[in-house]
Amino acid sequence: MGGASPLPGPRHDRFGAGVFYYGYSEDLKRLLEPVVTLRDEYGAEVFYNDAITPWMRMTANAQAISPAITARTETSPGGTATRISNPTVALPGLRLQIIFRAAGHRRITDRPARDAPLAGACRRSKPPGPAVVGRALASVSDGNSP
Repeated sequence: MGGASPLPGPRHDRFGAGVFYYGYSEDLKRLLEPVVTLRDEYGAEVFYNDAITPWMRMTANAQAISPAITARTETSPGGTATRISNPTVALPGLRLQIIFRAAGHRRITDRPARDAPLAGACRRSKPPGPAVVGRALASVSDGNSP
């Protein structure tokens, strides 16, 4: 789930949140039991993407993950086995994105300039009304071009 910025003004910011769940089969859990204790894994993430400029964006995110491997066993050099638990972890993140584009390159979402050659040729306008069609047909039947 996500959307555009809730902040007022003409901003190109984005935000979002999501959850995930990995459910492992009971057969796999039993098979791996001698090696590792396996359970279902789940987590969540939230992010906010701030469009600082049209070509620079800063994204902050946070993830919380409850790992599938609940515990592992480590053996010390003396032969003592120690069981170590894997708790839920929180992972913050920060990313800076700089967008480089070649001169004259446009994204699909960019609108063509009104004075660009063929700017109107790619846009479909309303179909002509009956009066225009009638005049065109009359001029064609008279041998005149519209």
